[in-house]
Amino acid sequence: MRFKNGVIYLLKHGNIAYDMLKLYFEQIFKDKASEELE
Repeated sequence: MRFKNGVIYLLKHGNIAYDMLKLYFEQIFKDKASEELE
């Protein structure tokens, strides 16, 4: 039962975590790209 609740929680909140990670990695990528351009 707890496992099922965990899966439902992940499905509901997974997109938020994914978006946050995507933004985080995009920021790192931009920083590295700007360092290489200089």
